[in-house]
Amino acid sequence: MAEMPLIDADILAEARTAMPAKFAAICRYFIDDTESYLGALRAAVAEKSVQKLVIPAHSIKSSARQMGALRLGEIASELESLATGAVGQEAAADFARIARLVGTLAEVFGATRPLLERETAA
Repeated sequence: MAEMPLIDADILAEARTAMPAKFAAICRYFIDDTESYLGALRAAVAEKSVQKLVIPAHSIKSSARQMGALRLGEIASELESLATGAVGQEAAADFARIARLVGTLAEVFGATRPLLERETAA
């Protein structure tokens, strides 16, 4: 199976068409919010709190998919599912896998970010 693109150009174009006057600001909010959510995810991993992983992972998943950042959304979805399934069972949670997913999410965001930053300059 082929790897998902960092950005789906069609979805990004739809978002740009839907709100042309606010699109650059929306891209900036997405970038800033994702940075904040990644910080919350790192803190949750450090605390070994699966419950604190769920909301930021869900938020990244949803907003990434709306912005066309499909790979970011897919990784966040996997993280959300893993965390949701482990709520109330922290002792059994696979925090090594969770930490790897958070690291991968951060790497993919690092690659996706410049593509969206171009949209804020347009």
